[in-house]
Amino acid sequence: MLSKRKSIYPKSFSKKKTRILSLRNFLILLFLIFVAFLFYSSFTSIDAPVINFAHQQPSPSPDPLRPRNFLIMGYGGGGHQGGKLSDSIIIIHISPKENQIHLITIPRDLWVDLPLNTNNSLKSKINAALAIGSDDKKYPQKQDLYKGKFGGLNLSKKVVEDITQLPIDGVAIINFSTFVSTIDFLGGLEIEMPHSFTYELYPFEVLQT
Repeated sequence: MLSKRKSIYPKSFSKKKTRILSLRNFLILLFLIFVAFLFYSSFTSIDAPVINFAHQQPSPSPDPLRPRNFLIMGYGGGGHQGGKLSDSIIIIHISPKENQIHLITIPRDLWVDLPLNTNNSLKSKINAALAIGSDDKKYPQKQDLYKGKFGGLNLSKKVVEDITQLPIDGVAIINFSTFVSTIDFLGGLEIEMPHSFTYELYPFEVLQT
């Protein structure tokens, strides 16, 4: 059955609003490159200890220059509809030996299986993993790893590892208000948008099944 709902988008986009919308992805990318540089700098300076025991074969020491992967997620936070949905999901792949850093973007609407426990999984968009892992009341059947303070991080990490086959060495999240505060702390960024626009087709009615 078809139902109708009105779009939530505004009819007019002012010069100021256009600036904010166009800057969001650029600033997120800028911030993540900065974080990746910090990770890279710290790991390239690590010396792995080697321990030798008499009459024993030493176990291989971990390679301090092995590739590493870090999962960075951005979510709206308080005051935003679906505030716990991780709408920005990026893997930072660091290759110290090649002196390279790669950013891998995961589509937020990717349809995946969320492993709530060993017997059950839930089909959902991947951006819901953070929200479901953080909500123990609505999803009490989750295994312990996906409950509590770090439940959302652990569930998101597991799903991303499953779909990419990349081991995740660390996870970090940032909400939008913290992101704005970070940019302000770093001195802000001013970009002049010479042209504003008005889109006359909004609001419009959308047919949804």
